[in-house]
Amino acid sequence: MDNHSSIATTSGESSAMISSMDFEDHRNAFAPRIVESEIFKILDVSENLWVKGSSPVKTKIVFGERGVIIPPREKENTYETTETINLGEELPAEVPPASYFDEADPDELEQDAARIKVETDRAFFNHMLLSRPAAPALAPAQPYVKDAVATPRGTFVNPLVKDRRELIFGDKLKKYLRSGGKKNICELMKEAVAESGTDGVLEGVWSDVTAVVYKKTVAQRDDVITTAQLLEDACDYLHRLFSDHMQTVVERNLERAERGGVPGVRGLVSAFLKVGADDPNAEDDNIDGLPIWEVTYHCVRAGDVSAAKDALTRLQSFPQSATLVAALNHLADNGKLDGDLKKKLKVEWRHNSSHIKDKHKRALYAALLGGLESALSDTLENWLWFKLFPLRVDPHITPLLYKEVQKSIAIDYGQQYFMANGRSEFQYFFTALWLSGQFERAIELLNECGQRVDCVHVAVLTHRLGYLRMTENSTDDMLVVDNSEATRCYLNLARLIVAYTKNFELLDVPRSLDYFFLLKGISTPTGSDVFEMAVSRSVYLTGNADVILGTLAKEGGRLPGLIDECVCFYS
Repeated sequence: MDNHSSIATTSGESSAMISSMDFEDHRNAFAPRIVESEIFKILDVSENLWVKGSSPVKTKIVFGERGVIIPPREKENTYETTETINLGEELPAEVPPASYFDEADPDELEQDAARIKVETDRAFFNHMLLSRPAAPALAPAQPYVKDAVATPRGTFVNPLVKDRRELIFGDKLKKYLRSGGKKNICELMKEAVAESGTDGVLEGVWSDVTAVVYKKTVAQRDDVITTAQLLEDACDYLHRLFSDHMQTVVERNLERAERGGVPGVRGLVSAFLKVGADDPNAEDDNIDGLPIWEVTYHCVRAGDVSAAKDALTRLQSFPQSATLVAALNHLADNGKLDGDLKKKLKVEWRHNSSHIKDKHKRALYAALLGGLESALSDTLENWLWFKLFPLRVDPHITPLLYKEVQKSIAIDYGQQYFMANGRSEFQYFFTALWLSGQFERAIELLNECGQRVDCVHVAVLTHRLGYLRMTENSTDDMLVVDNSEATRCYLNLARLIVAYTKNFELLDVPRSLDYFFLLKGISTPTGSDVFEMAVSRSVYLTGNADVILGTLAKEGGRLPGLIDECVCFYS
């Protein structure tokens, strides 16, 4: 028999030998029939290569001098090839015979499927969530021990922990979860800020956060009701900051301020302007020896238009600004402008803009109409106020107007403007993003700048109160920008929290489970719950199944584990 027929024979006779093998271990991932199928495929391709004669390779080079000897197989199992296979085309998939599935143990198949699913979820944690955090890792924390030293505020922390803020914030989250979500999470976060000694830039960050996000939303995040509430809260916060600034100046210059016993915003404004009224181009009139438009502007800027009522009464005798005065009086009584009045105000501005020199008078037009430059936009807070206040008083606020302001801050100006001198100035960009309702971008900014403790807990607060847009898939990047709308972003909370807990998940399992519980309801690519998969991961890595899941008592009941502490959240 020549070499050609020898190879054909060996190909045809291989099945009997393969099928006669005794595979006792059915749990082997490489099932016997799958191995048989792959060997047949290799032999059939080799035979067709020989028949086609497209390769000059000799049989002794391929198989050796003696060839490959395989015992004969039964005729009915012979693989017959009736057409030439083109190596440039993809080979058809080999489908195992139906009898293979009939012979397989259903329980074993189910176990194999479950094992593959678990391995896939572990790969999801290890690769997708843990290997791609954007910010530098934190220093590992130590376990939260019971005999730690008490701080003056009564919070117990481990004296060996370098970042005690991490544990204090974690303790407040624990109290929130153990209360079943009944405790005010915003107040708990404020307590954490105070007890951890947070000051400077981060204290300002938390002031921005809690000024706007402090109660649950009553509507969807992008609903006009939510937009109006965010604008009102942001403007009220900017008003308080301005009033605090005036109060500080007055307290430092008591003799010049001559505050006396005049209460309220009107008395504060007068005292502040006595320290430093600075408009050489003041127009129209004075009140109590102070420029009348300057007094009016500072009352509006402090959020109390009605405090300037006496000034507005005197300004009614100046017809060239009659519509501006009427608009301010309407605003004092109603909190919003009238639509027709705003149209008339635009006409008056176009008529008078070229010859108005008083910068405070011009600023009032800018504050009511929006879209106008003002010489008083000299600080970040003032600049933001001139962006947001016109939207707050607009009688027909629409999401489109709000998005234009967001686009101006996040894209037109952006990071290159607010952080021109590097990441050390991140607080300016954060304030602008946060007060304009761009929470996801602001949280990601904290993450990029290494403020991971604050980043995570700001995200948790925003999420629990219903303001956070979250990515659809837990495998997405940390921040996903909507392709159709550049100002709409989504945050991957799962990735953020898993990256944060990586440093202490083996040292402080109870604390890591608290954070994992926040991910309940979020799914892995296989459909598993991220929280449940995180618990499984903790059991696998620590080996503390009894501590985490609980144990069976001798009497037949179950002793609770760490996982039971989270149940109260739903009870």
